[in-house]
Amino acid sequence: MEVLEVKHTLAGAVQTFSCEAAVMEAPREAVLLYTISSLRRVAGLILPAGTITVAYFWADRPYNVYHWVSPERKTIAWYFNLSGPARIAAGRVEWQDLEVDVLVTPDLRARVLDEDRLPADLSPERRGEIAAAVGRVMRDYGEVVRALEARSRVAMAPRPERR
Repeated sequence: MEVLEVKHTLAGAVQTFSCEAAVMEAPREAVLLYTISSLRRVAGLILPAGTITVAYFWADRPYNVYHWVSPERKTIAWYFNLSGPARIAAGRVEWQDLEVDVLVTPDLRARVLDEDRLPADLSPERRGEIAAAVGRVMRDYGEVVRALEARSRVAMAPRPERR
């Protein structure tokens, strides 16, 4: 099933991505699949063409996670987008990108990214929300990525044709 991922930036821009749903349990959780068509570079990583993004969204977490898997089915990294709760509905996942991200590599090293991209006029409340989300990711990422590694293998498995 095709699902539209809709990302809202702090600056007010909107980006949309057409994805395949692996799991849609609206309004609680969604797992989406997206295959990268050409080479991309993110935070010093190379994501070759054919990299699969297994994207996890939750209505009760202050982040979403992109699990990047190489065409050879090896984990490249997990990318935690600080986001606040996602809005999940039939055919659509919407989320607010809070700019700050956490990159976790297969050796379980975590690196906070993009803190310098926060707008100067960002409210103290929003800054506090972002700091709390970073704290939660840094505390929980080991457990989260271990669980997602197994779930991603299931999500990427070929599905029988529907009639």
